[in-house]
Amino acid sequence: MESHVKFFSYTGGVYHEMVYDNMRVAVSKFVGKHEKEPTRALLDLRGHYRFNHRFCNVYRDNEKGHVERSVEYVRRKAFGLKMKFDSLVSCQPSIDG
Repeated sequence: MESHVKFFSYTGGVYHEMVYDNMRVAVSKFVGKHEKEPTRALLDLRGHYRFNHRFCNVYRDNEKGHVERSVEYVRRKAFGLKMKFDSLVSCQPSIDG
């Protein structure tokens, strides 16, 4: 949940609703086929920052796709150190050490 606090601090705001993909940090236990019990940490965080939460349904890729694509987009854009190279030689390690 620390990542949430850092994210909210960085963006200077909080979304009205956060969507979770059944991760252990957010789901305490599964109750029935479609019900999930949130963790105490998620409830405390939600109460402090005043946002709603929603869990994706199991095996419903259409609910998770936008989340997965967003994570992939951020990973490629935020963690790509160098996007263009002058040649293949400039991105290969030196044999000399």
